[in-house]
Amino acid sequence: MPGNQARCRTRDGTTGSRDSSEGSADVEPSRWPEQDCMQLNPSFRGIAINSLLAIDISLSRRLGVCAGVHGSAAPLRSMRTRPALDLWHRPLPVEEQHAGRAGALILDLMTVAGMQKLVKRKGPWDFPPGFLDYVAMDTYSFPAAHASRAVMVSKFLLNHLVLAVPLRILLYLWAFLVGVSRVLLGKHHLSDVGCGFALGFLHFSLVESVWLDSSTCQTLISIGTLRWTPLVVYNGSIYFNKFQSHTIIKFDFSTSLISRSRQLDFAGYNNMYHYSWGGHSDIDLMVDEGGLWAVYATNQNAGNIVLSQLNPNTLQIIRSWTTNHPKRSAGEAFMICGTLYVTNGYSGGTKVYYAYSTNSSTYEYIDIPLTNKYSHLSMLDYNPRDRALYAWNNGHQVLYNNMEIR
Repeated sequence: MPGNQARCRTRDGTTGSRDSSEGSADVEPSRWPEQDCMQLNPSFRGIAINSLLAIDISLSRRLGVCAGVHGSAAPLRSMRTRPALDLWHRPLPVEEQHAGRAGALILDLMTVAGMQKLVKRKGPWDFPPGFLDYVAMDTYSFPAAHASRAVMVSKFLLNHLVLAVPLRILLYLWAFLVGVSRVLLGKHHLSDVGCGFALGFLHFSLVESVWLDSSTCQTLISIGTLRWTPLVVYNGSIYFNKFQSHTIIKFDFSTSLISRSRQLDFAGYNNMYHYSWGGHSDIDLMVDEGGLWAVYATNQNAGNIVLSQLNPNTLQIIRSWTTNHPKRSAGEAFMICGTLYVTNGYSGGTKVYYAYSTNSSTYEYIDIPLTNKYSHLSMLDYNPRDRALYAWNNGHQVLYNNMEIR
């Protein structure tokens, strides 16, 4: 060519020159439009994925009849999906669902917002997010947050409420229409809604796997308000005295449920007949080789100690013994082999000085000193497995494992 110049036409119609002597292009052509979505010599997998994405975008744009002010069904935009938001924020009729619903909502917000920030996929019409979208943390298209929450709420209602068949069908239909409405509004692609449905079901399954029903929540609240009422762990369950009551509760660790609760009739509570150190110790539960015991006092026994053996399964009283020892004068008490041992106090020179045998229904005074290094001995209990006494001593846990007690 003249002047050793070769003319080449770029994609925008302009021309550039290339000096054959230099062997390099002054103007490098940019990529062709087709190369934005598809690589040269793509694999079958790449062709399939790109084809599905193209179909998804095309169908989503065609179905977005309510998108913008000029859409064929733009007047329907005022209907939107407000019922979905109303149902989500309306208190559910079952009281126990509040904690689970809040946890599921937080999980959904964090997961959806994180995935949207990571993928950053625009909607089929690329509308800028509105104020409510920022509030709901739904600024991008993938995944569809409304679809995720609609499925999650529907599954909660279906799983925890007894509903007639027509209502169950309506719930399924409602969740489906929430997702469809997002496509009609041009906010999301079909694939976004589908992934939102799957994500909502996954969130429900995760929350359901750690679900706590109302009885378990009440138990945890009761445990949180024990104010150190005596409790004991025995055969895979925890037994404790419900705060400010004469009710004994059995909480089963294997099922995470309250399996039994029963009142100790006439037993004093709320610091009526506590140990001398106080601490809401009116009803003291303990175990030994013979099983589960309750130590308390009643008005009928003039405030003296009553000892009852309990059935660990039903909490029914198997047998009771009345003693002549005032409950408020006892520092602490524990059971060993069917014998109740009582200390003379909790501070200073503490010793075990009173023993009542359930085998013979007799008592005796003894003299077994206890080391009281920190001058405040409380919560003294016997462990039949290692045959040792455990106690709290002014914030220190102490162990007595060489006691000469028979």
